[in-house]
Amino acid sequence: MSLTKVSYSMINGVPVNVRDFGAVGDGVTDDTAAFQAAIDSLPVVNDPEYDLIGGGTVYVPIGTYRVSNIKLTSRQSLVGDGYASVIKQTVASGAMITCGDDIASYVDANAERIRISNLGLEGVATSAVVGNDGIRGNQIFKSYIDNCQITGFGDNAIWFKGGSYSYVRGCDIFDNYNRGVYFQVFSLLRWLTDCYLSDTTIRINRGPGVEVNGGAVGVQIHDCTIESNGFTARQYGSVVGYETVDSYIVNLVLTNTNYVFVNNCYFEQTSAFAEEKVQLLLTDGYFNFITNCTFNNKTNVLLWRSSTLGAASYNNFESNTFSVDNPNFKNLYSTVGGSTLRGVANNLLDNLAINLYEQFGKIGQNIRWNNSSDRSVSRKQTISGGASLTPDYGLVSGAGAEQNGRPKGDTILVNLDQNITINLPTETTDGMLLTFIFVQDATGGRTVSWNAQFKQTWSNTGNTAGKISTIKFYASGPYIYQIGAQSPYY
Repeated sequence: MSLTKVSYSMINGVPVNVRDFGAVGDGVTDDTAAFQAAIDSLPVVNDPEYDLIGGGTVYVPIGTYRVSNIKLTSRQSLVGDGYASVIKQTVASGAMITCGDDIASYVDANAERIRISNLGLEGVATSAVVGNDGIRGNQIFKSYIDNCQITGFGDNAIWFKGGSYSYVRGCDIFDNYNRGVYFQVFSLLRWLTDCYLSDTTIRINRGPGVEVNGGAVGVQIHDCTIESNGFTARQYGSVVGYETVDSYIVNLVLTNTNYVFVNNCYFEQTSAFAEEKVQLLLTDGYFNFITNCTFNNKTNVLLWRSSTLGAASYNNFESNTFSVDNPNFKNLYSTVGGSTLRGVANNLLDNLAINLYEQFGKIGQNIRWNNSSDRSVSRKQTISGGASLTPDYGLVSGAGAEQNGRPKGDTILVNLDQNITINLPTETTDGMLLTFIFVQDATGGRTVSWNAQFKQTWSNTGNTAGKISTIKFYASGPYIYQIGAQSPYY
């Protein structure tokens, strides 16, 4: 009686096994050809648009399989037994797994119902390598990446170049040299709509944890932990006189996006970054919703920004919670890319513990503000030079503006380069708090005088070069009264 070698896959219709095609999985042998042969053995889908039968699943048993670049197309799945089923790239070049054809034509690039599941995907990059992505999806539809660990790639862990109704869920993405997940409208022929990222941890990637840009619509990000991303600063545009230093390291970037929903996510930056290192960069976007998220700011800030790319307008920031670990750190930072690029009609509603900083005195026009706090809610303005100053206290402006509740205080830092007169602030209300910090220039001797409605005992004594003095006020009726004593120049 003779014995026949048993194949890993002998039953018609069940997943094919890469070991049946010669894959070894010993962490040394190059298994690229075996993987591609297994994939190519699956029935061809002639027309996925009309749900014609084809495709199938390639099973990856536990082991470490070395591959260079492999390609999946419509209805093909690559499924392992968890993170112990490791696919490790042989060299840091190109995308390790490409889904769909990477060409300009919308029709030819169309691929659907691809699945990559229960795998450990490892790159071998030791520095940034452009194009060295873990998974690159080219205009893919109704596809899934789930329960994968993705690390070590020279560019993005996952890059969606167009597509719709595709999902990333239950993954652990860390230590890649660019973005963790990148949703991009790659061209006019490659729109990106209605993609989903959920239940995923994205951490310690050198670029943004997640970036959505290029006109993407309907992306949903929920129940994710996005933390400690961004070791390398990125330039997102600058205008002389507005954003002279404009490289930000962020966990989440939304650029030129519409109807992006970010819900129930946790953001944190644990490293000792400077204050410009932020959780969220929102620019040139409309009708985006950031809700029920927790921002553990530590030493960094949340940035809500209008830039040279355009004004962030009609966005909703609602029911979010900010860390109270460091109450002196600003966590909502508004700046503009030009005098005509202020955001309009943004809603800040029912957020806890906002500490607002406004680089140029206004967060924008027609803002609805209704927030609670267990610490002082404030904003800060920096004024450089001038012979007079009229503090602009109003957070809202323009026709139809609505404000239910005010921030509890303004801090105005004034860099003195000549004698100055402080005029009555705009839009004063009872209980308003106002703090002035005056900094003498290299010449010194600059004097400060006050409008008669400021009830104060200010002294210019000690106003020599480089010295600083602080004075605080509150508003009641037609007057603004000094609180406590002026801090002498020091």
